[in-house]
Amino acid sequence: MKQIGRCTKCGSLRIGRLNSLPDTLAAETELARQALGIMRDARGKPHLVGLLEAYVCTECGYLETYVQDPHTVPFEKIEGFSWTEGSTPYR
Repeated sequence: MKQIGRCTKCGSLRIGRLNSLPDTLAAETELARQALGIMRDARGKPHLVGLLEAYVCTECGYLETYVQDPHTVPFEKIEGFSWTEGSTPYR
């Protein structure tokens, strides 16, 4: 949807963009932005990396999420990340 401006499921042109997706923390009293993963700094403090944005079809409700600015995300440093077989990192 992001590239073609049309829903890939139903073909509708009624597409909306969300610049972030909310996520709840603790006992759902705090809100944060959803992110791709967690990276720890030199002191072990966790930081969210790869903030997410979304595109939603307002006709059928289909939602696509994307990482904002993927070229700035240090994928190899994200906890739990690994390259799939056959993929080649270009960093």
